[in-house]
Amino acid sequence: MKIKNVKSPKQPGQCYIKKLQKYENKGRENSVVIASNNLYFIVDKKYEKKCRKIMKKYENALKGKKTGILVLVVTGTLATAAVAWLLTHQKPSLYNIFDIKEKTLENKELEQNAEMEHIASYEVEKRLSQAKKLKKRILEVEIIDTNLLNSSKSDTEIMLEWHLQKAEYDSYMRTYCGYFHFDYDKVIVLARKMTNNYEDFSSFLSEDDCDLTNKEAICMQFVCKLFKNELSIDWEEMGFVKEDIALTDEITMSNYDDLNTFYLHGDLKYSEFMEKYSDMFKIKDKALALAVSLEEIGKDGSRLAREQNNYGGIRIKGEWLSFPTPEAGVIYYCSMFKKTYDKYTIENADEMAKIYVGKESTEEERIRWASRVQYFYSEIQADYDFYFLNGSSLDPEPYEEEIHENVSQLIRTMSKPV
Repeated sequence: MKIKNVKSPKQPGQCYIKKLQKYENKGRENSVVIASNNLYFIVDKKYEKKCRKIMKKYENALKGKKTGILVLVVTGTLATAAVAWLLTHQKPSLYNIFDIKEKTLENKELEQNAEMEHIASYEVEKRLSQAKKLKKRILEVEIIDTNLLNSSKSDTEIMLEWHLQKAEYDSYMRTYCGYFHFDYDKVIVLARKMTNNYEDFSSFLSEDDCDLTNKEAICMQFVCKLFKNELSIDWEEMGFVKEDIALTDEITMSNYDDLNTFYLHGDLKYSEFMEKYSDMFKIKDKALALAVSLEEIGKDGSRLAREQNNYGGIRIKGEWLSFPTPEAGVIYYCSMFKKTYDKYTIENADEMAKIYVGKESTEEERIRWASRVQYFYSEIQADYDFYFLNGSSLDPEPYEEEIHENVSQLIRTMSKPV
């Protein structure tokens, strides 16, 4: 007998089960467990009293159904006794009639009993199945923090907190996999394995890289380093290779033809999007990062920016790099600027010029590059709130004097022959 052919109204107390399901809070805080007859529901604490009343009605409904079954059994017993009496006192023709009716009643009773037991256990099995699935997810973790297990929180609360925390990391991973056109499912397997289910990030991150309390920054760094081949991965152990992670080689080209109308994910302007990731990468001077980018592509964009999402004039071994999406291009540029700025500070501007202008550049080219960077930088400083959402975190006046001095030193340094 298939369950789907049985109508739900025949199930005892079905209406009360549906009412309790409406009050389930799906794992939020301040919850209690209402349980009875192999059923349990996690509900908001404010609905506890009301839900317990509904559960009581459900129990009474089950008891009432059992009473009805008992009456059927007693009635069947009396009918059997009556048939036995008729068999000893009536003609044989009556035997055939009552025998047929008795067998019909017995078959119907057996079917009804089996049907009711199957329906009553259906919801129980469904709940147990959900509980098993949740426990299976928990068992994916090889080591669970013993401090959590020894805390005063219930097992249910611990499981829910851990599950929600992991889901938050997974959500950020999905976002950045979309930026870089990566296979989300494979990257999740890789990330969980390398970080012990998001517990340990020391294998690829340090406090200098980003804020280790920022889940989004951690996931962004992981995917970006994966794109740059900066992770130590045992691909054989993973069961797939890096080439399997990329979903497509296609490039989502940008519509960058005007700095003021070019928006990226989150409805952020180009400068605001760069500000977000400059902060995540802990770039000290986000205005300088934006100025160098504008010098490379201009306010009206460039073919390199529009067709290859390359916003920093980034090239390796003489070849211009391409990025899957505009968002990926900005993130990669910020990561490279952070690495370059930390290695070649403003005091060593000649080395910085060689990176952006080229080792074979002439003195005139280096001076022209420096003057354009200075122009954009001064423009950004003059209208800081227009370009950035959070404003400057530095003291404007002394910092501005320091920048003018450093830019002058930059021009002098770049004027030296290579």
